[in-house]
Amino acid sequence: MHIDFRRTLDSDADALVRFLTRESWPFHTVSAVDAATARRWIDEGRFADEDNRSFWVVADEETVGLLRLMELSDDTPLFDLRIRAEHRGRGIGIRAARHGAEVVAHRLEAPVIQGEAAGAPPALEAFEVPIRAALPPLPPAPPCRVDHEVEDGDVLEFGGGAVVLAVPGHTVGSIALHLPGARALFTGDAVANVGRTTLGVFNTDRNRAVESLHRLAELEVGTAVFGHGDPISHDAAAALRAAASAA
Repeated sequence: MHIDFRRTLDSDADALVRFLTRESWPFHTVSAVDAATARRWIDEGRFADEDNRSFWVVADEETVGLLRLMELSDDTPLFDLRIRAEHRGRGIGIRAARHGAEVVAHRLEAPVIQGEAAGAPPALEAFEVPIRAALPPLPPAPPCRVDHEVEDGDVLEFGGGAVVLAVPGHTVGSIALHLPGARALFTGDAVANVGRTTLGVFNTDRNRAVESLHRLAELEVGTAVFGHGDPISHDAAAALRAAASAA
């Protein structure tokens, strides 16, 4: 399978609307995008301006997804990836995400990511059972090579130094990244911020997950970015402390 990327054009507005509205995006904050929202996003420049660029993901000459690069003027740009439902589970997303990127994982998580070991299933809380049941079935994740295995306390060379924090509970090898200089935190799935800031869901070990949340709540961070939900750009530490108290 050959993967290619084609820059979106101004003339692609209608195609972008069709792409966004005809699929469900269960792992995005807005899982069902209507046409008005899609048009507004386009008009706001989310897909094409000086800080954002978007590319169609093309597999064997068929358009199968969309890759959006964000905050390009920042030292640490972000990306958003959407793959059409009928093409999920084929490894296209991993290959698209790896384009020019290094995969970093805790040494305990690396065997699962690389397909060498099975990950533990979540121990669902009562309130999580209907949430899980409502999600569409997920295909098995194809193996992905890990380029760099890390441990608690390791420092990654971006953002002025990103400190790896082991935050087990969601999975045994879950990590967060703390950027002390920027007073920023990437929580991964240890914390969610959908409506309000809470302990992440679908944990394999809730007690360890709560301990990890309390560890993150001790950090004096202004900005927090979550595995699910909107980021917090001001006084994130207060939201994390409130979530830890409620867990």
